[in-house]
Amino acid sequence: MAWLLSPAANIQVYLIFGLGFEPFTHGRVWQLLSYALLHANASHLFTNVIMLVYSGRKIQHILGRRRCAEFILVGALAGGIFHLGESWLLHANGAPSTTLVGISGAVFALLCGYCTLSPTSRFFPLPVKAINLRNGIIIASSLLMLSHPQLAIPGISQLGKWFFQHTLQDVYMISHSCHLGGALAGTFLANWSQRIALPARLKTRQADR
Repeated sequence: MAWLLSPAANIQVYLIFGLGFEPFTHGRVWQLLSYALLHANASHLFTNVIMLVYSGRKIQHILGRRRCAEFILVGALAGGIFHLGESWLLHANGAPSTTLVGISGAVFALLCGYCTLSPTSRFFPLPVKAINLRNGIIIASSLLMLSHPQLAIPGISQLGKWFFQHTLQDVYMISHSCHLGGALAGTFLANWSQRIALPARLKTRQADR
């Protein structure tokens, strides 16, 4: 993976395959998917793989492998699109562009998808229902994305300035827009899967009569 390469090659890999607003708008459209295959470091990769396997197995158990693959693909795409949208706004405000890497968009799609499909489940050791966890993820990701100081949104940007004043600027080293995009995509796919599954079950029951 990326961290095994030399520093110079490392940078080139990120520039070519990581998702950046300017490279994407100049024709590197493959970045909308390839970014998910790169990670910042070993701990970033390890965390995402653990969560991907954990959430993916739950989705696969309920909906099957094909649907699970759809969650991963659509989650990665949605995460990338949301990141590009935020990057466009930051670029318009004169902020420097950033490069996105990591499959967390797909991870959040799987996690929030499962929370939607099994709303009363609980994730040990968190003492909350799955549906509340999903809602918390969406709300927190939205607030953190919108509070970015360089977006300069009246009122909410004060939260971002507070983070910077208290040396918590690393909060914005994370693409909350990517997490939000994945979470919303997973929620949508889960709701859509439930809607198409119910008529299919009814048809099966009628055929068995």
